[in-house]
Amino acid sequence: MMSCQRAVVVGLGAALFLAGPASAKGATVGTTGASFLKLSVGARAEAMGDVGVVGLDGVESLYWNPAGLAVGGGQTKILVSHQQLWQGVSATAVAVGLRSRGFGSLALGIEQLGVGAWNNLDTGAGIDASDLAILLGFGRSLTSRMAVGVTGRTLHSTIGDHSASGFSLDCGLRYCMSDHLVLAGAVRNMGPGISFGGESEDPLPISGSLGGALECKRFSLLGEVRKERGTDAYAGLGLEFRVHPILALRMGSRMGASEQRATSDMTWGTGIGLRRGLGLDYSYRDCDLGSTHQFSGTYLFGGWGGGENARSAPGEGTAVASHLAVVKGLLASAVDSLVLLMPTPSGREVLVRRAYEPAEEVSGRGNDASDESDGELLEAVLVEQLTRSGLAVHLPSGAGAVEDSLADEAVSSAIPVLEYRILELKVSYPSGGRRHYVGRKEVERLVLVHLHLRLMEGSGAVVRWAGAAERSYRDVVPFSLLPSLRSEGFGFTDAETEDRKWDRILEPVIATAIVGGLVYLFYSNKGSD
Repeated sequence: MMSCQRAVVVGLGAALFLAGPASAKGATVGTTGASFLKLSVGARAEAMGDVGVVGLDGVESLYWNPAGLAVGGGQTKILVSHQQLWQGVSATAVAVGLRSRGFGSLALGIEQLGVGAWNNLDTGAGIDASDLAILLGFGRSLTSRMAVGVTGRTLHSTIGDHSASGFSLDCGLRYCMSDHLVLAGAVRNMGPGISFGGESEDPLPISGSLGGALECKRFSLLGEVRKERGTDAYAGLGLEFRVHPILALRMGSRMGASEQRATSDMTWGTGIGLRRGLGLDYSYRDCDLGSTHQFSGTYLFGGWGGGENARSAPGEGTAVASHLAVVKGLLASAVDSLVLLMPTPSGREVLVRRAYEPAEEVSGRGNDASDESDGELLEAVLVEQLTRSGLAVHLPSGAGAVEDSLADEAVSSAIPVLEYRILELKVSYPSGGRRHYVGRKEVERLVLVHLHLRLMEGSGAVVRWAGAAERSYRDVVPFSLLPSLRSEGFGFTDAETEDRKWDRILEPVIATAIVGGLVYLFYSNKGSD
């Protein structure tokens, strides 16, 4: 698993380092093909100064930074966006994302730009032009704080009777520095140029971005530095103010880009996030050719809304089973399966007791496994299940397990003995992360139960039957609810979250390599212009 993660990271780092010199060769201002790829998809990112490399999660990040696909709540999310530009030009994007906790997140989308018929000579029929891109993205969390992603894109452009096709690749990284600070980087539109009718190829508008997002109560501050082919590096800054749990106001600005673009540096917008997964966003920008408007909507299946717009606590009203309740359910399932396999004891009665465990085995499993509460819990479940099966159940008169089961008087009597032993009982948190870039923190919960039963009968304590059963349970719970999931008196419910040592060492190294690759991309592109 670790070697696979390293391979992904090394490949991403190599792409970042090689993207600049390989794709910037011969680039000059105004000569890029598939220029529609420079358009901002999603009203939220556009309203905040086109800062999209950080701050977006789920399916919206497909067009900006595929690492964001690994973040976000719910299982399925759809995005619909429409931009009304100028002079009859409009752009539409539709995408759907599917998130899987074990595999990663996938997203499929399209981006289309349409231009109405035009004719500069005012004679004859007009000429139509259109662009279409089909995207497939994948994002996955490598650790609780780091995610990577990659997007493949097919391109098709048409001008009148001429057409051109091509493909491009995006890759990105997202790193959570703390509960309030997230850094991200991405390289977009890497690939060969496109040409119409065998003419010379126009290179794609490759760009590299590095950004950060800072959350402070009801404010979100986002910043990004971007270098595009044929232009100097410029910066974007965005601010979001959540005036109400369902309403957000946004504004943004681009610095250092006014001389290279016909659009205004300032952008404005708003967003509404509803409780049942529906989000609506709007952005406005002025330009030399007229004002532009963008509307976008998202819908989250199986989750609470307000993610991007409201930032309210989506966990409100969410029912999460306590550690003790989960363990009880697993124990009942395991005991049920064993009781079905166990032969009926003589006389339909049985003495239930805890098996003798050598001290070295108990200490080797840790304090939780040796807690008396574990045995009492299993004993209660056993009594309930056996009674339900029609057996008369007896318990030892003394407290605790006997030291030598073969010497116990009950074994030599006519009452069969059913001994139980807990081999493993553990609650742990293998991984964790943030639901949104500044949203609630979530952890993966893993509960393991492994027990052994032994039925003995006769004066010689003959083992008539023995069996073992193992059960596990895995889910994702809000980090803020962890204290309330514990139960006093049951040591196994006091699990703690811990960062693995290699995570703490490897993550800063990877983040430094990615940042270095992006900086190299900026300067290599600039030097070749």
